[in-house]
Amino acid sequence: MKVCHFITGLGDGGAEAALLRLITHSPDHRHLVVSLTNGGRHVSTLRETGTEVVQLDLKSPVGVVNTPTALGRIRAFDPDLVQSWMYHANLVGAGIARWILRVPNAWGIHNSGIDVADAALRAKAAFALSKRLSRGLPDLKISCSSRARERLIATGFDPLNWEVIPNGYDLSEFIFRPTSRAAIRRELGVADGDFLIGMVARWHPDKGHAVLFAALRRLFQGDSQRVNVLLAGPGMSRDNVALGKALREHDLCDRILLLGPVTDVAGTMSALDLLVMPSAREAFPNVLCEALACETPVVCTDAGDAAEIIGPLGRAVRPGDVDGLAASVSEMVTFRDKRDAWHNLRIAGRRRMEQLFTIDRMVARYEAAWDGLVSG
Repeated sequence: MKVCHFITGLGDGGAEAALLRLITHSPDHRHLVVSLTNGGRHVSTLRETGTEVVQLDLKSPVGVVNTPTALGRIRAFDPDLVQSWMYHANLVGAGIARWILRVPNAWGIHNSGIDVADAALRAKAAFALSKRLSRGLPDLKISCSSRARERLIATGFDPLNWEVIPNGYDLSEFIFRPTSRAAIRRELGVADGDFLIGMVARWHPDKGHAVLFAALRRLFQGDSQRVNVLLAGPGMSRDNVALGKALREHDLCDRILLLGPVTDVAGTMSALDLLVMPSAREAFPNVLCEALACETPVVCTDAGDAAEIIGPLGRAVRPGDVDGLAASVSEMVTFRDKRDAWHNLRIAGRRRMEQLFTIDRMVARYEAAWDGLVSG
């Protein structure tokens, strides 16, 4: 089967990572990836797999002028169906699938909507148009999150023709790495016996950094001297003025380690004793699965499918609950002293990933959905 993927961009993000994993682990199909924008860290990786990448670059006049040539490459690929990812790409991909290629199309929706108050005008317009066209334009709507699907339907998306396919992970890539743990902690100046809390996320209001900082301030009032905190991800650096201001306001400047964007996610997770995800909004938070696969316990907010991902493991508190987050983190810091129980908790997280969220399960679900579209 030949699958043409449309995606808004190929930079950092959960949908982009899911697309890359899906293509890498479905060698029985041919794939063409069409990005609406230019560049992105996954472009070279995709091409290394032998996947053709077309970059429309619709933000620039040159890209618009070159669109007919790009459409020619898409036609020459002669796909059996179009799979798109994210709102803008869903609209463009479905339109091309229906009116130019005459093939089935599936929308991929990898968040739970947008914050209308904070979203840019183009995002608001794409979201509103997606709701309006969700009944007749896509042949299938695929969400990575059951909670996200429910929320989108509540906001006005058509309730029919949905498939929930949780993200899957290559567990040979996401695995506890003791060598990386030792090297990263040594580089950060964190002693092996010290407790290292980490948050891995980009700088964005939805990610809940303000809630974490307020919770840490409460935690450190208890004089948790052996607790260190690492912030990793885009924007987690000293040149982020807003981040620096927030740390000063919470008197945390001397207690926080800033790592910036990371490429070795498994190594970073291995270095942590606890991952904290204080998000206000999520769909299917990859960071929780990546942590559990690397045997790192988690404390999170009940955002998107977070509680479903961790099940009986870890702690999930209400979004915005500073006291609950602080208490849960404090509980986990103390719990590590019960060495056998802590070891069992780490192993249980890994086993949960092996049972529920492997890349093979994800690929099989997508392939079944595609087969149904083409045969139907």
